[in-house]
Amino acid sequence: DAKGVEMKVMYNGSIPNNFESAVSVVVTGQYKDGQFHAKDILTKCPSKYEEEFEEQQVKTTGI
Repeated sequence: DAKGVEMKVMYNGSIPNNFESAVSVVVTGQYKDGQFHAKDILTKCPSKYEEEFEEQQVKTTGI
């Protein structure tokens, strides 16, 4: 999180290909026995959000 707190996540599925380069990760599941048991892991691709940010700047600044 923003404060740098870490939590152990247990997950038995395949890790997304862009996991290491992801800007952020969304994990769904349940917190149980001191660990987060994940059902799904979703990643946000950095290039997608960079493009959206640039497009938004063009719209707001008129560049």
